[in-house]
Amino acid sequence: MEAINIIKQYNGIILLYSYTQRMFVFEQIKGIIALGQNNEKMNALPSILDYLSDLMQKFEQTKSLSDLQIKELLEISEEVQGMLIDYLPPSPESNTFGEKLAITGSTIYAEEHINNGVIKLGEIFSPEIRDHFSQRAPYYRDRVNLVNQIVHKIANNQPLTPEERNQVEDWYEALMENIDGIDSDFDTIRAFIKG
Repeated sequence: MEAINIIKQYNGIILLYSYTQRMFVFEQIKGIIALGQNNEKMNALPSILDYLSDLMQKFEQTKSLSDLQIKELLEISEEVQGMLIDYLPPSPESNTFGEKLAITGSTIYAEEHINNGVIKLGEIFSPEIRDHFSQRAPYYRDRVNLVNQIVHKIANNQPLTPEERNQVEDWYEALMENIDGIDSDFDTIRAFIKG
């Protein structure tokens, strides 16, 4: 039973890190393509990411969280969830292409972080998990590379191909179909962290 709890806790940290990364990339893309980034968030997010990264490395060694670490992770989950308020569009169809790109691009980065985190989880706890998710790594890497390409083109006032534009629109539509799951994701993150 103890192994299940530590796997859940590690998974909770992975998910929290990925959501934090999602917010960071969202603000970065907005800044790069001249939508204006939230400087308060950009000042806070790197230290949260550093803390979570350090904590994951410690967890990989100790396979446990102290009560203080659990408390800090729960507080961070509340803080990051609160940052999502201006992330989610009040009306999905009202977003500009740039806003859609920032939302979908950040989600794609987060998905890659989740996959990479689960690969690491598999290295620590289960080779079968590692092998399964390692096979998916090129898919996520290709999507991140396409996001980078599109952001670079927009930042440099280069035209997008119809395929690039359509891909962002398709990603955005798929994301909006599942957007209501974010709050339940944070409930899951908190439950996992508690073990």
